[in-house]
Amino acid sequence: MKIKDRHTSCKNDPIPECDYVGYVWYSDAEKPIIIGPSEPFHLAMLTELPFVIEGNLFCESKKISIQIKNIDGEYCIAKIQLDDELIESAKKYVGHDLNKRDYKMVETWEEVPDTLCAGMTTLRPAWRAFAGFTTIDTQKK
Repeated sequence: MKIKDRHTSCKNDPIPECDYVGYVWYSDAEKPIIIGPSEPFHLAMLTELPFVIEGNLFCESKKISIQIKNIDGEYCIAKIQLDDELIESAKKYVGHDLNKRDYKMVETWEEVPDTLCAGMTTLRPAWRAFAGFTTIDTQKK
């Protein structure tokens, strides 16, 4: 499968039922809400006001990454199906505003011809997908 085939265009993909980990960051909040067993995600969280500025969810059992953004008052939800190889290649980042939780992102690149490099191909970022936290909250509500 080509890399471009993995990414669903950013329209309004349905969010499948799953036990997600991740976060949602509301427009009136200083820090995001951590999603996990102690605070499960539900669609009712996608409110009009306050709205979710940004959200990233990951379902480990189905290997689905969900990206949520609110652009000009409308939610843009993208679902990306990952595989084990992509998840294993995820880079780890320090999550300063995520209660000191480090998180993983899958980053992919695509080759594109570059007119400034005599038509040779160069790498350009294609897409990124949230792949969970490096530490997981196991407490349930």
